[in-house]
Amino acid sequence: MRQKNYRIWLFFTLGVYLSMLFGSIYHGLISGMPMYEIVANSVLSGMIAYLLDYAVKYIQLKRNRRLQDKIWFVVLFFLANAVLAQENAVAFGYLWMLPVIMAAMCSGAEQGGVVFAALLAQKLLLEGSVFSTREMLIVVLFGVVCIWLVLQKLSMQVLPYIGLIILACSGILQILRYRFLFDRMQEHVRAIVGEEISVVVLFGFLCFYYWYREQKGKTREEDLVIQRRQRKQLSNILEADYGLLLRLQEYSGKLFIHCMKISSVSAQAARHMGGNVQLAQAGGLYHEIGRITGEKDYVAAGVRLAEENDFPENLIEVIKQHSTGYENPKTLEATIVMFTDSIISTSDYLEQKGKRKAISDKQLVESIFEHRISNGILAESGLDEAAIERLKQFYIRQYFMA
Repeated sequence: MRQKNYRIWLFFTLGVYLSMLFGSIYHGLISGMPMYEIVANSVLSGMIAYLLDYAVKYIQLKRNRRLQDKIWFVVLFFLANAVLAQENAVAFGYLWMLPVIMAAMCSGAEQGGVVFAALLAQKLLLEGSVFSTREMLIVVLFGVVCIWLVLQKLSMQVLPYIGLIILACSGILQILRYRFLFDRMQEHVRAIVGEEISVVVLFGFLCFYYWYREQKGKTREEDLVIQRRQRKQLSNILEADYGLLLRLQEYSGKLFIHCMKISSVSAQAARHMGGNVQLAQAGGLYHEIGRITGEKDYVAAGVRLAEENDFPENLIEVIKQHSTGYENPKTLEATIVMFTDSIISTSDYLEQKGKRKAISDKQLVESIFEHRISNGILAESGLDEAAIERLKQFYIRQYFMA
């Protein structure tokens, strides 16, 4: 999960820079600008991109307002810059505001505002020679109105009224742009119609994105229901009088103590790493439950017992993935249970053989981590290098020190 988030942030950052650089270079080429002017504009666009990237991340960090749907955003942001690059040749109206509407609608006024400011700066840079102060005021007013409208409590009943307000606002600003000179408006009727069509497209996108967010919200609600059910299941499974746990205790007191130890340390590690503490705790407790059957393949037996007792799917996956002879761990919690079991079991084994003092805690942990990494066992875990190092330090500095 952490690797996926990192890749999305990298895609977002590169997308923002490349989109703005593309806009400047493309505009310069189709406008016949000399190379030095294209380079100068590209450098300024890069600076705008840096400020936008910094502002988006700062708002997320300090204000906890995350920019949602970054992949969608980058695609729309690229299209917006392509539109701005051709504004002198083709009138696209307000189509460049698509990413602004999206950012404001799903991420709030601050994210929408910084995206609007960045694209407006790009528009000024590319159209500075024909972009008057009056025009800039009109664009700012329209942008502020749009951002304010999408921040309201939207519903299917309200959307038609918002569409009428946006169209009315655009029409009024058209009249002000031409200073009530209707003869002049007739001369520019094609540009006016094009701009009004762009407003209709903006509103159409607003309706579509609202519908998309609604569907996504329903899916999220379904996920929350599943998570609540899984938490309840895990709570029952972790009860001291749970049937399968009593069978484990009766089968072997030594194995029961081992599983309790793995469970406790796994829960601490999950808390340290910001993972699902309940899941790691249950995974540690039942990772070797299959041994009570006496079967040679205790992992397969454990998976079967877990399925027969209606364990949550994510817990079954932890049981299946804790041993290196089976599936590689695909979650943080499975990775934690795997390492906890391996480190504690190895330490206990060396203690029994009288060899534990010959190897330091750090050497023991690092050798196990190095072996797992070199064999590609963590390739599907979703943990990046920083997360793996943080987990390693937990065992060295917190588990063994305790």
